Amino acid sequence: MENKNVPVIKKVDLPDEFGHNAYNTIVDFIQKTRCLDYEWGLLFDYVTGEILKCVKGKEDKVRLDSAGGEFEGKHISSIHNHPDHVLSPPSYKNFNIFLRIHEDYELVGGREGLWILKAKGVHENLIKKVREASFVYYIFTLSQCNDSKRSIGENNECEDSLYGGMLSRFINDKNINGIQLTKKEYGSMNNGSEIDVFEFEHFKRISNPDDLKLVRDFVKNPELKVNKNGITEFFAKMNIEINADELADAIQRHSEEFF
Repeated sequence: MENKNVPVIKKVDLPDEFGHNAYNTIVDFIQKTRCLDYEWGLLFDYVTGEILKCVKGKEDKVRLDSAGGEFEGKHISSIHNHPDHVLSPPSYKNFNIFLRIHEDYELVGGREGLWILKAKGVHENLIKKVREASFVYYIFTLSQCNDSKRSIGENNECEDSLYGGMLSRFINDKNINGIQLTKKEYGSMNNGSEIDVFEFEHFKRISNPDDLKLVRDFVKNPELKVNKNGITEFFAKMNIEINADELADAIQRHSEEFF
């Protein structure tokens, strides 16, 4: 149900090239999806505000299909919502935008703010590095933010802040080809290659003690086989296939960022 009083962004929060009608499209999308427990995805022209596709997803994913020449001459941005049970910032599959020639922006509407990923053009050489970093930061975040002495809301805030902050710094510090990731906090409304499938699947919030132990053990000793088996099992429960050896190497390469 639409809620006219939910927090929204301001026009000035968006990139300059986003038109006023596009701003209205984004605000309307946030109003209608912010409190849902499943996802919606929208493709729109960020200059004109024209809605090109709108698809209902599931509790942790949404899939948008596009035809070959459908977006010729359009200025494409996507937007989808993240329900409470997944982390608000972008996650590993969001970076498929680096392979999509049509899409310039990817917007993610979380509970507390709007994430804006700008990635014009095709960047095949970056997707593996950024995806790898997102997995590492997710694992580290779970190992640090699930404290039984804190409320669920406090743990969720810790996860979004730590994971989102590390991911933003990793992307923005590289300053490659104008790629940027920014977050805009909600305010009060009253005061190359080409992929034709847009799919967003996200990192879930985890509270099960046994699952969290698998994560913490892997972060502490990623080189141990038993911990590699454990982290493989952990991601398999989310239907995510990983290479535990590569992830262990990545944890050690990134370790100076959080140890």
